[in-house]
Amino acid sequence: MAMLMRAMIPLLVLGKSHYTHKRLRSAYLSVRRNLPLLFNRYDNIEMGIPNTTNLIDGHISQLKRMLHNHNGMTRERREKLVIGFLEASRGKSQKQKATR
Repeated sequence: MAMLMRAMIPLLVLGKSHYTHKRLRSAYLSVRRNLPLLFNRYDNIEMGIPNTTNLIDGHISQLKRMLHNHNGMTRERREKLVIGFLEASRGKSQKQKATR
């Protein structure tokens, strides 16, 4: 953090547009560009946006396990498995929303 501040303060004070550290510049521009989107969860509480992506990560790991356990399938069969898995997951999530 200290390096970040040392690298940026002279640029901000002097109004220079030259950055010494490319990754720092990239991170700064990314935050600046996406700042309006960073706090959507807090601005739109009624949308029910979760705090974390744990639910999505859990689904993806379960899907990967299924594909690993059935590694002899053709590409066509694997695609059908993925589509069926996603449709079943969508059905579960819609049922959970209806019971809330």
